[in-house]
Amino acid sequence: MNIVQAVGVFLIVGTFITFSAWAQPDSSCFLPFASEGPGSEGPYGMIDDSFESPLWRQEQVHVFHPQGIPGKRPVIFLSHKYGATQPEEYLFFIKHMVGKGYVVVFSPTRRATFTRKEIRKYNIFFEGYSAAVRRFSSIIDTTRIGFVGHGFGGGAAPALMLRAMRQCGWGASGAFMYILAPWYVYSVDRRGFETFPASVKVAVQVFEDDHINDPRIAADIYQSVNVPLTEKVFLAVASDRHGKCELRADDNTPLTGGVAWKDLDPLVHFGIFRTFDALAAYTFGGDVSSKEAVFPNGKSMSCFMGAWRDSVPVRPMIATRDPSPYLKKGSYFNRWKSPRNPRIEVSVFRRTRALVRGYFQNAWRLYLRVIGRNVERYFDENAFDDALPNPIVKGYGAPGRFRVTSDTFSCPIDRKLNVYIFGPRNAKPPFPVIFFLHGYVGQNPDEFETLIDHIVGKGYLVVYPTYSFFPRADNAKDVLAKYDMINAGIEQAIDLYKPYMDTAHIGFFGQSFGAGALPSVAYRLVADKKWGNGGAFMFVSAPWYVYAISQENLQHFPGNVNLLVQVYNEDHVDDHEMAVDLFNAIGIPAERKKFYTVYSDSSNGYVMHANHFVAYGVKNINGEQNLLDYYGVYKLFDAIADYSFTGNTAGRAIALGGGTKKQLYMGTWSDGRPARPMTVTNDPKAYYTELQYMYSFDNKLNPRTALKMPRSKLPGIFHP
Repeated sequence: MNIVQAVGVFLIVGTFITFSAWAQPDSSCFLPFASEGPGSEGPYGMIDDSFESPLWRQEQVHVFHPQGIPGKRPVIFLSHKYGATQPEEYLFFIKHMVGKGYVVVFSPTRRATFTRKEIRKYNIFFEGYSAAVRRFSSIIDTTRIGFVGHGFGGGAAPALMLRAMRQCGWGASGAFMYILAPWYVYSVDRRGFETFPASVKVAVQVFEDDHINDPRIAADIYQSVNVPLTEKVFLAVASDRHGKCELRADDNTPLTGGVAWKDLDPLVHFGIFRTFDALAAYTFGGDVSSKEAVFPNGKSMSCFMGAWRDSVPVRPMIATRDPSPYLKKGSYFNRWKSPRNPRIEVSVFRRTRALVRGYFQNAWRLYLRVIGRNVERYFDENAFDDALPNPIVKGYGAPGRFRVTSDTFSCPIDRKLNVYIFGPRNAKPPFPVIFFLHGYVGQNPDEFETLIDHIVGKGYLVVYPTYSFFPRADNAKDVLAKYDMINAGIEQAIDLYKPYMDTAHIGFFGQSFGAGALPSVAYRLVADKKWGNGGAFMFVSAPWYVYAISQENLQHFPGNVNLLVQVYNEDHVDDHEMAVDLFNAIGIPAERKKFYTVYSDSSNGYVMHANHFVAYGVKNINGEQNLLDYYGVYKLFDAIADYSFTGNTAGRAIALGGGTKKQLYMGTWSDGRPARPMTVTNDPKAYYTELQYMYSFDNKLNPRTALKMPRSKLPGIFHP
């Protein structure tokens, strides 16, 4: 027998086994199901609306919604198993969910080539969901969401949930994830699981005779997702036989339509329908009895699964916090130890290769963005007029009353470099002084012209030291040489302009490379020179690696300094972990520091990109000028400076407050819709995989990699 014949026999036998598993006993095998309570049929009929899938034009996205209910309803996003692209294959499950009053969105995705090299994109799933939300906004309540994923869709569910909550802001009033017999998880790494939204309720379910997907995949999801143990459950559904009647719990159990026809199956009724009902009722309504029905209170518990005709109970489903006893050894088509499983890093070489590939992919993406969207603007003499005007007319973020005067001198270390001084015209010195440490491509202060003008307009003196672009910062020696240029420029500025400087009131603004240098520079002036006794602050924007300051000095950083650290949701240059590590490591008291995240938003085709270049102005080829600048940067800068220099409690409320609407407000679009607000926290997390960034935290360039505090481990975590 040749290999083609062998494959043919395998497929035929596999198909026979699969269809044999679908053969179901009739209703004479079991006692009737209860007509009320969890798992029972709901009162609502179903309407099926459909439209063309945005990214797969041959297929339809279906929106199933209950008949006769006015207003918005919670929405369930169903992600199917490999190949089950038609909603009819989940017919009775969908009918059940809709009958309970929920909207169900089914977005098919095409088959994929299962290789580790392929970037696993769930865009077809998600773009279908997003289009459904836009089209049916009058009936879909995105503040209450559930993701139900089966097989391939089960592996996709964590990534889809994170995207929905973090990028779209869905699920604010309740969110759950119900994962059945999952395939491998792509697009969510260790960092994603460890920073998973704690408000999400999670149920992960396996089936005893599933020989397709190794249950260790499900166990890994359950143990890795960092939500409270009281809010997640691992469910094991058993097969059973009684006389001539058989119930087979396998990969196809969640399929309830088409050939499967499992509407009379107790495994479906009690194991799936009842689980879904309890999970939804607890998530959306806080029903305590529903939680008790599916979430074990400490030890494992047996869940009733109906009874055979002679009242003998069907084998119970086990709800547990310890999946290890239910990880049945056997032969699986998709085994845990597989080169297709991205949750296994089989070698240091593979990890290094992935990081290097990610660096070049992100560098190439940035290059394409420059030549594709921005280069024509660079040569357009009218392009710089495209900035949105500042809508803030008074208070923090509004333009100041002083115009700018400037001066320059040569850097003592490299005479080809300039140090720039910007001060308020026709104002009486001395002025509070702001040391502005630019990003790696910001040697020309025109790149930050609008921000510098804003700062000076408030009556502050700005010192803008520069450092060379070459040699590149590819090793510690060259990084520290650039630090020497920064410090030499500052020292020379102090010597030349000391009468204009109010050294009791100082501030620091740093972006990217300059933000990484900022702790070292600030420590020298505040701790060593004792400047800033009347008030000092640091504004750290999208920081690169932190050099030239010890862990001890960071931990004993002067406590009179106020700190704002800010990152941008679509930054693909500097890993957010650098900002998180700095915020957590620095010894500034919690009441004096805050961590902000700024998000992209769009309206009527205009997009504000919360990328690495937010702080730059439009004279940078990647810079923009919009609400992200005025409310995200200018407003916070003004507030932290005012509070630091004058003690104004209004400034403290905006810069260091606990998250009020006024503090996080990002302006309003012309149609009256508020722009997406910032977020603020004292417990920051790096949410996205390090492969998203050109410069990851674990890069050998980062001197703090070995100093990072170890991440806490979940109790009883499963290590395959």
